[in-house]
Amino acid sequence: MKTWSHPYSWRLAAAGMVAAAWLAAPHAAYAIPAFAAQTGEPCSACHIGFPQLTPYGRDFKLEGYIAGGTFPKWKNFAIASQIGFTQLHDKIPGGLRPGFKSNDVVVPQQTSLFYGGALDAQLGLGAFIQATYSGVSKSVHWDGMDIRFAHPATLFGKPLFFGLTFNNAPTITDLWNTIPAWGFPYIHSNVQPEPVADDQIDALGGEVYGIGTYGALNITPSDMLYTEADLYKSLPNHLSYALGVGPAPRVNGVIPYVRLAFQHTWANNSFEVGSYALI
Repeated sequence: MKTWSHPYSWRLAAAGMVAAAWLAAPHAAYAIPAFAAQTGEPCSACHIGFPQLTPYGRDFKLEGYIAGGTFPKWKNFAIASQIGFTQLHDKIPGGLRPGFKSNDVVVPQQTSLFYGGALDAQLGLGAFIQATYSGVSKSVHWDGMDIRFAHPATLFGKPLFFGLTFNNAPTITDLWNTIPAWGFPYIHSNVQPEPVADDQIDALGGEVYGIGTYGALNITPSDMLYTEADLYKSLPNHLSYALGVGPAPRVNGVIPYVRLAFQHTWANNSFEVGSYALI
């Protein structure tokens, strides 16, 4: 059997190959993501490339996606598509996936519908919700979700922002967008061969639901301590199939998740160190 060692692929899924557009009437010639439309800021105000966040982007997420918003509007909806081209060093007998060629595959990887922004800004309620159609499996599935209630307060005389989150993936809530739900590779081929094994924290995404609490305490104007604790449960099988994610993982009871991080800021720079775990 011919091996496929040293695989490589090109993913034409950015810039001109990614189309992001409003799910609405005719609009400006350039595409504006839902968060940018709500805040009136360019994408670069929140993102350093993608998906890592700037200080403004971290505050926007921490405060529940409500900045610049009031109630849902058509501008809070967006649609995006990815088209991918995958080429491996050697062909795969039988095809990269059922129904696909053995190499040099062009495929519309996915098309996603997003809701992003305030649900009720006065209450501090906002959301990021994504549903995706896969051009590989030809199916629709529940994708990323993070619904937040956030509120400012003080603790020991120090500014505190705390909140509740209802989400469907450990680490999707991360303020820095640097841990598994947002990890490298940011966009990958959906048809290339991949290892069967995976970290549990990665494998749970979309197949669980959970509620948690988080808080960011400004110890000094330059130093912030962030803590988060969530509890997750597997989706019931009937709901898992209804949402298009297939059989739910065989996890009994609840799955605790914790995140602890410290951030130091100086001038236009910041440094974060922290850890996360399923317990």
